[in-house]
Amino acid sequence: MGFNPTDEGFTLAHSRRILDGQLPHRDFIIIRPFISPLIHVPFLIFGDYTYWASRFFVWFQLACIAWIWVSIIQRFLSYPFHPTARFCAALTAFAASTHSKNLTAWHTIDGLFVSAIGFALCLRQGRVSKLLGYFLIGTAMLCKQNFMFLAPLVLVILGEWRKVQFWLAAALPGVIYFTFLLFTGAVGDALVQMSSRTELLTVGIVNYFNRWFVLGVLSGYLSMWLAFGEPRLGVLRKTGMQNRVGIITLYAAPLLGTALSLGVNVFIYTSFGLFGMLIGILLYCSVESLEQTSGRLQASLLALVTAWSASVSDGYSSPALGAGPIMLLIFAYKPVTQRFLRSWLMIAAGAMLLSFGIARTQHIYRDQPAQNLTKALAGVFPGGRLIRTNPNTYKFLLDLNGALDAAKRNGKTFVIIPDLAGYWVQSTQPNPLPIVWPHGGELKNERVYSRVVAELEAGKNRRWIIVQKVMAADLRKGFIPIPNVQDYRLVQYVRSHFKRVDETRFFEIYRVPPSILWTPRKDSHRV
Repeated sequence: MGFNPTDEGFTLAHSRRILDGQLPHRDFIIIRPFISPLIHVPFLIFGDYTYWASRFFVWFQLACIAWIWVSIIQRFLSYPFHPTARFCAALTAFAASTHSKNLTAWHTIDGLFVSAIGFALCLRQGRVSKLLGYFLIGTAMLCKQNFMFLAPLVLVILGEWRKVQFWLAAALPGVIYFTFLLFTGAVGDALVQMSSRTELLTVGIVNYFNRWFVLGVLSGYLSMWLAFGEPRLGVLRKTGMQNRVGIITLYAAPLLGTALSLGVNVFIYTSFGLFGMLIGILLYCSVESLEQTSGRLQASLLALVTAWSASVSDGYSSPALGAGPIMLLIFAYKPVTQRFLRSWLMIAAGAMLLSFGIARTQHIYRDQPAQNLTKALAGVFPGGRLIRTNPNTYKFLLDLNGALDAAKRNGKTFVIIPDLAGYWVQSTQPNPLPIVWPHGGELKNERVYSRVVAELEAGKNRRWIIVQKVMAADLRKGFIPIPNVQDYRLVQYVRSHFKRVDETRFFEIYRVPPSILWTPRKDSHRV
């Protein structure tokens, strides 16, 4: 359900270029490492069912992540989960982590997937398992740079930082990657491209100073004090009622907060509260010297650093993708009784699945609610069979086909800007531009931007440039003209440097003279 022609298919479009034999960084621009596109190459064999098959695999990844984390928590905390409770815990973690995030091949999800498998292997006793585990944790960095701190932190958290062999195992994926760049002559290009994003401080630290995070820290600390703190003299003496209030807050607040925010689609923000609540619990145990096992602390720190790593993203700067394990750790950190925990996990699973059902049908990523998704992409968008979208997006994509037909009829190759990266996943013509999504954050680096402009100029006499008139990200709302802002500066460049020769309802078509080669369509739509 749902389709939006912005970042949908972004990773798969890179996979297509690899399948076509192009070398990452050298032949095409990718501002992240290319392991994620490599992972998803096999799904291109599904042809017109590519998007459906790819989404199925992403569901599988998220389910595996949830199940593995339940196993990790059970191992660290030494809780003998009953199979029913374990299954309910996995459903709860799955619903929280998946929330309303768009299900598309994505580097952050790949990083969470390989790192979860790596954690599970690192907890085994065998030396080979541990080496493979650290190798996979190191590989997460090659899915996206924001996981670069994960391996060193895990080594410290697990107390294995003195073992050189594990450091070497974690570093090996990076060594292999650099060796590949060296032999393909792409080191310089890779350094320029992968240093394009410089928002670590703003999204990784400053972004956490918000009211949800602060409220979470306070509620975690105070609820632990009310539930388990030692009685005090005077006005601070605790009562049985305060104990019950603390326990209720500790369990009900994260569940109700998550379930409600899923229902109204604000979990990307309120997930900071879950993150802060677990930190508040750890602070209380540290300040009050509450007896705790090292396993509880290690599991909590692993979950926090993983969620934080996933949140270091300009486009999705939230710990929401790692929220599931955090919620489970809040519930299981210091349960009243094992029986109570099992009962609560069953309640949590029911509440979360209800909210999850609402989120996945009413808050579809950049699309309208499910009841409005009446238009099928089969025959309209390559690779989109079995996918449905709203009438606005359908009209937009149908109009794109009209612009493409005009370009093909005149025997020219074409480029499409600024969105529609997903078109190139199963297109008959390879993308002539060295970038799949020439938009916003992908073009922040001036040298990257200049390379794209130079390629446009180099091909100006032999191809058409198809330019959107409206914002693809907001098609669910209507047809909003593209504004004159930095994210769309390539559009402004084309409009000011090239000649418009035709247009459809939602697209303009540009080239430079000799324009006499152009055969205008009789149904050309002038706006």
